Amino acid sequence: MISDKHRCIYIHPPKCAGLTIEKLLSGASLDASYQGYSRIRHAGAKFYKKKFPKQFGSYFVFASTRNPWDRVVSRYFSFVEVRKYHHPKLRKSITKYDFNDAVKHSPLAKSMHTVFSKISIKGSVATDEIIHFNNYEEDLRRVFNNIGVHFENIPHKNKSEHKPYWEYYNDQSKQMVSEFFKKDIEYFGYEFGK
Repeated sequence: MISDKHRCIYIHPPKCAGLTIEKLLSGASLDASYQGYSRIRHAGAKFYKKKFPKQFGSYFVFASTRNPWDRVVSRYFSFVEVRKYHHPKLRKSITKYDFNDAVKHSPLAKSMHTVFSKISIKGSVATDEIIHFNNYEEDLRRVFNNIGVHFENIPHKNKSEHKPYWEYYNDQSKQMVSEFFKKDIEYFGYEFGK
């Protein structure tokens, strides 16, 4: 999303606390933050650089990231909880399985992009800052102080309800997610269970 008011671009990878960040930046009018483009909520740095070169070159660009094993569990439960924004066919193709079989047989993990692919251009990171989900409040306050956004409490929008992510995996699904998200695991130093 682009905030001309705060002179920033937020790159929103799915299931990385992005809706909360967008709400804090723009209030109730999220559509205005997409500059007339529809369906770009999860666009990456390449898109913003191409479509908005002036802003991309002069605005503060940031993104958020999350442990990929945690992201996949969160995504699975967002489908199970029947979120209105999910396409019904996609939802059905995922929720007909238990979690481990969904990782193996459905587009649950395979259709998710790595965070690295969203924040990089030609293999180089193109953001000024990254908010880490495991250090969310501290990182968010630091980034928002940089762009002049102040808030008392941090809400948590779009949160899915589930146990700790490591309780859902078997060896095969754990390995499959590590292969799908190899670049994120390497770049951000993620480990299973941490």
